[in-house]
Order: sequence, then structure tokens, then C-alpha cells
Amino acid sequence: RIYANMQSFICFLISCNIGEIFTILLSTLLGVPEPLTAMHLLWVNLVTDGPPATALGFNPPSPDLMLQKPRPKDEPIMTKWLLTRYCVTGFYVGLATVGIFVGHYLGEMKLTWGQLRNWSKCGDVWNPTSQASSCDDLFGKGRMLPQTLSLTTLVCMEMLKALS
Repeated sequence: RIYANMQSFICFLISCNIGEIFTILLSTLLGVPEPLTAMHLLWVNLVTDGPPATALGFNPPSPDLMLQKPRPKDEPIMTKWLLTRYCVTGFYVGLATVGIFVGHYLGEMKLTWGQLRNWSKCGDVWNPTSQASSCDDLFGKGRMLPQTLSLTTLVCMEMLKALS
């Protein structure tokens, strides 16, 4: 029972953190603004990852626990299969989190992919022609809504993960 609960706790935290890592990695590789700030990541780790992981650590034993064969003493908590599965899931979470962020800029804010990739050169190389009247409207104060969408996507996906 202790082994299974430790495995649930550790695997949940690792799978959630892989999603957060892929979110930052993808946004960096794509050259778009970061969809989550350090405060967002801290909040996600403290508030939405900790309590569900702790609850998973206190799961009751399965009713047929005593009917199962003993596990080998050298069986790892994280197998290669689990790590591969969590990396794939984390990539999907990162892709969805970055996707909703980029989608907001390309769809709602009517930016081109080139403008979004050159967001740091707004005002120097290109000027906003969409709903925003200034670069600050796009990437300063205007980043609050897309970051909120990204944070909500990440949290919802992690909560769904806790239920699986």
C-alpha cells in the first residue's frame, strides 16, 4: 500500500512538472513570449500540484491487495514506460498551453506568425495594426488575457490528470 501511494504521488508530480517544462521549452524554441511567468509556475506548483499529489498519497488500499503477488524488491517506482508516457503527456500539455496562447494572438489579436515571433522588436521593426494601438497593448498589459488562458489550460489539464 505504501509503495503504490508513493508511486501515485511521485508520478503525478513528475508528470505535471514535465508539462510545465515543455510549456516553457516550446515557447522558447518557437520564439514567442512566455505564456507563463515565474509566479504562475510557483502558484501552479504550490496550489494545484501539491494538494492533489498529497491526496493521492493517502489513497486507501485496493480491496484485492492481499491477493496480488508480491512485487520484486528491486522494482523501480518510475519505470521507463511510465517516464515515456509522462513525457508524451507532458508534451501534449505543453503544446496545448502554448497553443492557446499563440492562438489568441493569431486569432483574436490578428497578428501574423512573423510578428509574434518578433514580438521583442515591436515598435522598432514593425508596428501594431490590429486592435491594439501600441506594443504595450499587445505584449505588456495585453498579455494578461492570453496568459490567463494558458494558466487555465494548464491547471485544467493537471486536474484532469489527477482524476486519471
